[in-house]
Amino acid sequence: MSSVLPKPACEGMGRKDTTSLLDSELIRLRLTRKNSYSYWAHEVLVERNTGHEKRVDFVEFLPKGGVTYSDGPHVEHGTFSFYEVKSCVEDLKSGHGLNFYGDENWLVMPVELYEPYLEERMRNGYLRQSTRLARCLLYGIGRNGKPTFWEQPKDWVAEWHCRKYGAAELLFAMMRAMIANSDHSNVNHQVRRIKEESE
Repeated sequence: MSSVLPKPACEGMGRKDTTSLLDSELIRLRLTRKNSYSYWAHEVLVERNTGHEKRVDFVEFLPKGGVTYSDGPHVEHGTFSFYEVKSCVEDLKSGHGLNFYGDENWLVMPVELYEPYLEERMRNGYLRQSTRLARCLLYGIGRNGKPTFWEQPKDWVAEWHCRKYGAAELLFAMMRAMIANSDHSNVNHQVRRIKEESE
């Protein structure tokens, strides 16, 4: 494994604990911004009315030009990033939760799963087809001894495409997910924090 990759951070952990850690670290290190403009949602359902409902672990939105832009053109041409979290080989092979329909698509996993993922991808046509548009986002311990994510370079990905859904449809799905999951999700979303502070 390349020396540029982070060191393992999840060895010996069970599937549930690994998933929980990846979720919380993705939020802490990547999705939560230092200012108040943090546009992301957990467990987002898309295609609800077509009979082909898909659930995405995390969806993040960034208006074109930056987080403070809110006018129509900047919103319509913003970037939606889809994140699917996988904690083990069995999770990858399950055939669930590989929904990559965003402008950017990320497969989030512990660094120690990376080589088994590459091996399984060579054998598994479904996994290869499902992840051909996604880049890996690997979690581990960086050179400075702190937790970090390593992004698979863009030139490693063979194909790119335009996202399948319009901005209004995805923003509505994100809003619905933020409200629906604020009371029962294990993810501490900003909607939950706002509700708790107001009570």
